[in-house]
Amino acid sequence: MSTFRQSKSQQCESARSRRIRLPNYERPYEALFEQTNDVVVILSPDGEYLAANKCAQDMLGYSADELIGKHVLQVVRPDEHDDALNRKAHLLADLPVPIYERRLVRKDGTEITVEVNASLVRDDEGCPAYFQMVARDISDRKRGEKALELIAEGTASRCDAGFFKAAVGHLAQALEVRCAVVAEAPGPDSTSCKVLAFWLDGLQDPPPAGEIPGTPCERVIAGNLVFHATGVREKYPNDPRLAAMGAQSYLGLPLRDAGNQVVGHLAVIDDRPMSDDLRHRAVLRIFASRIGAELARLRAERSRDETEIRFRTLVEQLPAVTYAASLDLDAPTLYVSPQIESVLGFTVDEFYESPSRWRRQLHPDDRDSVLSTMTQALKDDTPFRVEYRIYRKDGSLAWARDEAVVVRDRDGNALFMQGIMLDITAEKRLTEELLNSRKLESVGMLAGGIAHDFNNSLMGILGNLSLAKSRVGEGHDAHRRLHEAEKAALRAKGLTRQLLTFSKGGAPVRRSTSMEGVIRDTVQFVLSGSNVRGQVDVEPGLWPAEVDAGQISQVLENLALNAVQAMPDGGLVRVSARNVDEAESGSLPVRDGRYVCICVSDEGCGIPLENADRIFDPYFTTKENGNGLGLATSYAIVQKHEGHVSFRPRADGGTVFTLYLPAGEAIERPLERDQPVAVRRSGRVLVMDDDELVLATVGAMLETLDHTAVFVPDGKSAVQAYHAAMSAGSPFDAVILDLTIRGGYGGEEAMRKLLEIDPDAVGIVSSGYSASPVMAEAQRYGFKDCIAKPYRPEELRLVLDRVLGG
Repeated sequence: MSTFRQSKSQQCESARSRRIRLPNYERPYEALFEQTNDVVVILSPDGEYLAANKCAQDMLGYSADELIGKHVLQVVRPDEHDDALNRKAHLLADLPVPIYERRLVRKDGTEITVEVNASLVRDDEGCPAYFQMVARDISDRKRGEKALELIAEGTASRCDAGFFKAAVGHLAQALEVRCAVVAEAPGPDSTSCKVLAFWLDGLQDPPPAGEIPGTPCERVIAGNLVFHATGVREKYPNDPRLAAMGAQSYLGLPLRDAGNQVVGHLAVIDDRPMSDDLRHRAVLRIFASRIGAELARLRAERSRDETEIRFRTLVEQLPAVTYAASLDLDAPTLYVSPQIESVLGFTVDEFYESPSRWRRQLHPDDRDSVLSTMTQALKDDTPFRVEYRIYRKDGSLAWARDEAVVVRDRDGNALFMQGIMLDITAEKRLTEELLNSRKLESVGMLAGGIAHDFNNSLMGILGNLSLAKSRVGEGHDAHRRLHEAEKAALRAKGLTRQLLTFSKGGAPVRRSTSMEGVIRDTVQFVLSGSNVRGQVDVEPGLWPAEVDAGQISQVLENLALNAVQAMPDGGLVRVSARNVDEAESGSLPVRDGRYVCICVSDEGCGIPLENADRIFDPYFTTKENGNGLGLATSYAIVQKHEGHVSFRPRADGGTVFTLYLPAGEAIERPLERDQPVAVRRSGRVLVMDDDELVLATVGAMLETLDHTAVFVPDGKSAVQAYHAAMSAGSPFDAVILDLTIRGGYGGEEAMRKLLEIDPDAVGIVSSGYSASPVMAEAQRYGFKDCIAKPYRPEELRLVLDRVLGG
C-alpha cells in the first residue's frame, strides 16, 4: 500500500497545487484496490496514471513506478486514440459512457483486449478530480469468439472444391498455429495419403502425397487422437515434412464417416510448443466433425460417379440401345444410349429433340400392336416384350426386339419405362435365310424324287425326237413338227435342271475364275436389244472368285434380267464389283474369309414391302409370264457356292441386289471342251442303265454314230460283261454308266471295280439326278467324262469324240 499512499500523496500535492482535493472516503477501499482480480487504475484529468493496482501492473507488464506519470494513450493502440479522447470528453461532459472494449499494447509489444468501465470523480467543488477505470482482460474470450466465428465460417455448408482449403485456413487461424492439413485415408493397397488441403503461413499449395509409415499420421489413421506438446520432430525423425517446417508441436484427429470408419485425418502443427488446452481439442473436434462429413460425402459421391461411369461404360458397350422413356409418349426421351446412332442412324441429340421420334419411326403396320402391347404391360405391371419393324433415318427398315419394365417409386406409382432395344435385323435375315433354305430343301426333295424317272422318260422323248428329225429331210412336213417337239423337250430339260438346282444334287464345278469377264459378258448379253443402258464398275485388282462360271453367269443373268424388266420405260443398270476382306466379312452371314462382292442395281419401281419376304421363294412371281424360278434358282446356286445374296431398296427408288462369292487364288484356265480333236468314229460301247427306254434310245443313238452297243442293267452285270470281253480279246472302247441303279450298285462303284480290272478303262458317267458329287468331279472318281440326261445324239457324239479321240 506504500505505493498507493505515495501516489495518493503525489496526487494530493498536485491537486492542492491546482486547488483540487481528493474525497476523504478513499482510505477504506485501499485493501479492495489491491486485492481485486480486476485491473483498477486512476488517471489524472489529463490522462496520466496516478495509481495502478498489482493486477494492472501484471497485465501491462509495467511496474508501478513505470506506469505513474505515463499518459494512458501510450498503452492504447494508436488506431484507438481518437475513440479514447472522445470517451474522455463524454465523461467530462457528464455524458453516460457504457462499458466498452479497448485494445492495449503491453510493454513487450503484444496486444491484449480489455473490457473497460470508466467514470469521472469530481471534488467537493465539482471540479474533475480524476478518472477511475476498472478493466478486465478479455483476450481469451475474444480469441474464443474469433475461433467460433472461424469455426462457423470454416465449417459452413459449402460443398465446392474450396471447402477443404477454407476449412484448414480457418482452423489454423482459430488455433493460432502455423500449419493445418486435411488428408484422405489411403486405399487398402496404398501406404500414402492424399492431401486435400494444406495451410502453411497462409499459403495453400498442398505438398505431394506422402508416405504414412513413420509419421504421426500413421497413428491418426489408425483411429487415435495424437498430441505432442513439443518434440514432435524428435519422435518422428523420418518425417521430412515435419523437419521442413521446423515443427515442434502436433495435434491430430481421425476423420470418420457416419459408420464410424476412418476416412482421413485432420492435424494442426506449429513451430512453438502447444499447450494441452482442452479448447484446442474442442475446436479441432468441431472442425473434424464437419470435414469428416464432407469427406465422407465426397467419397460417396466419387464412388457413385465411378459406379455410374462403370455402368455407363457397360451400357454403352452393349450391342443394344439402352433407354429410359417417359410414360407420356409425347414427352421427351429421358435417356438413350449412343448405340441409337448405329442402329437407327439418329444421334442422341436428334432423338432427344423430337419427343415422338420413336413412335413416328415405327412401321405403320406394327405401330398399333406395339402401343397396345405397351399399354397392356403398364396396366398389368408386366414386362414389355415385343418385336417390330422400325424405319432408320435413311429410310431403310430394321427389325427391333424391345424389352422393358416400368420403374416405380416406393408407393408403387409408375415413373418411367426402362429397357433395351436390340437390332435383330441380321437375326431376322438369318431366320429368313433358314426358312428359304428349308423351302428350297423341300422343293429339292420333291425335284430329286421325280428327276431321275422324269429325266429317263425325257431321255426317251428327246433322244427319239432328235433321231427321227435326223432321218427326215428338212423339206419334209414332219421335220418342222419334230423340230418344235424337240424344242419343247429342251425347254422341259431346262426346267428340270432349274428344279434340280434346289436339290442336293447339281453341285457346282468350282474353279478360280476372273469375274470381270463373266460380269461384262453377261450384262452385255442381257441388255442387248433392250432400251436399258448398262454401267459396269470393277475395282482394280479384283480377286478371282471360286465359282462355277456357268452357274454364276446364270445368277447374274437372272439379276440383270430382273433389273431390265423392272424398267419397262428404260433406265440404267449398274453392276459393280469389289473385294471384301475378312474384317468386313465378319458382319455377314457367311464364314469369315475373303469375298468378291457384286452389286446389281436398277432404277425401277422397287420391290413392295409385302413381297420382300417371298422374292426368293420357288414359284413366287409377280410377272405375268414368269415361272418364279429365276431368283430362287439364283439363291440356291449362291448357297451351294457358300456365298450370300440379299437385296435392299434404294433410297431414291429401285432395288440393289448384293452377291458375295468366296474369293479364289490363281485363275485356272480349263481346256476348251469344244476344241478340235482327232476322232475315232466307231467302237464298242458298254451301256449300263436300269431303264429299258433309256437303253433303247442310247442304243439307237450309238448305232447312228457307227458304234456297237452292249447293254447291261446294273453294275455287277457291267463288271462281268467288261471282264468277259477282255478275256475274249474284244474289249470295250468305252463304258457309259448310269450313276444311280435301283436294287444294285451304280456307276461309281462299277467304275472302281472296272479300273481294278483295267486301269485304262474309259468310263463316262451319266445321270438324270444324283446327290453325289460324281457328276461335278467325274475325273476324280476315275471317269473320263460325264453326260447329263436327257441328251441328244449330237451331245453324245461330242463326249465320245473327246474320250475316244487320238
